[in-house]
This record gives sequence, C-alpha cells and structure tokens, in this order.
Amino acid sequence: MRPDYGREFYAAHREAERLRDKARSHPTAKERQKRYRVARKADPQFRLTSNVRNGLYRAIRASLKGGYHTFELLGYSVTDLMGHLERQFEPGMSWANYGASGWQIDHIVPLAFFTFKTPDDAEFRAAWALANMRPLWATENKSKGGRRTLLL
Repeated sequence: MRPDYGREFYAAHREAERLRDKARSHPTAKERQKRYRVARKADPQFRLTSNVRNGLYRAIRASLKGGYHTFELLGYSVTDLMGHLERQFEPGMSWANYGASGWQIDHIVPLAFFTFKTPDDAEFRAAWALANMRPLWATENKSKGGRRTLLL
C-alpha cells in the first residue's frame, strides 16, 4: 500500500467521509434541547424531577449539593412526591395540565422564608418537605408571590 493512499482516497471521497463523520458525531445542542423538551412534555415524572432539580439548584449552589442525587437530598422519591400531589389534586388538575398555564407546585411556606446554605440545614428539609408542597392553579400561585397562605 502506498503511503499517500489514505489522502488520495479521502480527497476523492471527501463528501462521503464528511457525512459519515457527521453521522457518528454527538447530537448538536439544538437536537439535545429538542429531545429534552419532547421528553419533558411526554413524561410527567421526568418533568417533575426536572423542575424539582432546578428548584434545588436555585435554592442552593450546585457545588454544595455534594454529589447527591436530588431526591436523596430530599428524603423521598419522585413517586412519593407525585402521589402526594395527586392526592391533593383539585377538579380539573392532571399531569397533562401541569406547568405555567395549568397548575404548579406551591410551597405553602415560600422558599424565601427559609434560611439555609447546605442540604444539611434543618430549614432546608422543612422548605422541601412534602407537607410544605401542594398543587395550586398557576394564577393563584403567581398572585401569592412570597406570601404565606393557609391550607384550606
């Protein structure tokens, strides 16, 4: 075999090689985002997990999470949270209308009322306890802001 055969072959088949390399490469950021949006829409458990994870991320810096999985920090599973919320659904609430225009997860005592820096703080557990969460229609939740409301 000649030493320059690879270069000659590649030059002759440049477009086919480029397409083959592209097919092998990782998906683009847009493709990953699209798959993520589709998965969030199709799977309520994935969506809920994602929202809780994002809430935790905002509540404490990711570096303080210490490598734990989200629900390990909370002390309950995503199915526990889903069951807790489903038991409190009002008429018309379902996982199909969970989100910005349907219902949202409400912290009865808002997160702003708690002071915590790490997941080991007692106030962290209280803020994210199942007893502090309930489903609430988005309009009510947005109008509530950072004010505490009583359970009815």
